[in-house]
Amino acid sequence: MSKANYSEELKEHILSEHAPSESISSLARKYEPSVTAIRNWKRQAKLKASGAESSESKDQQLRRLRRQNEQLRQENAFLKSGRLVRRQRRDRAWWKQAYQLIEMERKHFTIRLICRVLEISESGYYAWRKRKPSPRRRDNEKLLAEICSIWIDSRFTGTNLII
Repeated sequence: MSKANYSEELKEHILSEHAPSESISSLARKYEPSVTAIRNWKRQAKLKASGAESSESKDQQLRRLRRQNEQLRQENAFLKSGRLVRRQRRDRAWWKQAYQLIEMERKHFTIRLICRVLEISESGYYAWRKRKPSPRRRDNEKLLAEICSIWIDSRFTGTNLII
């Protein structure tokens, strides 16, 4: 047995014909639909008239809005911290500055939040963290350590240490 499809106009017509003193079974005999179908239509019309949706959907909507509100509150707090990377051009220096900012702010905000505000991927940040220093950077750090030790051994004489 297949489910019959009735137009909205027919449903409204049948429900408008229903007098409070008349039983739903007499409507079902008069028209084609079953008693259960007419009861369901009546319940749906009542819900529609009251403007009430199911309480579940309102609860879900409230939870979603609360989550969204909390997310926006956190984003605003991060933006108010004033440490945002201000450059428009996304060159190598910008990325380095952005990743260093995440490194500093991750104690206060989640990495996901900071990456969303900066519009960068979390995976890029994690790749940057794992990345080993380049050979040139390692050489520069060794050279700097050597310069500092020589300057300290000379008891800070000569010119000021410029790094």
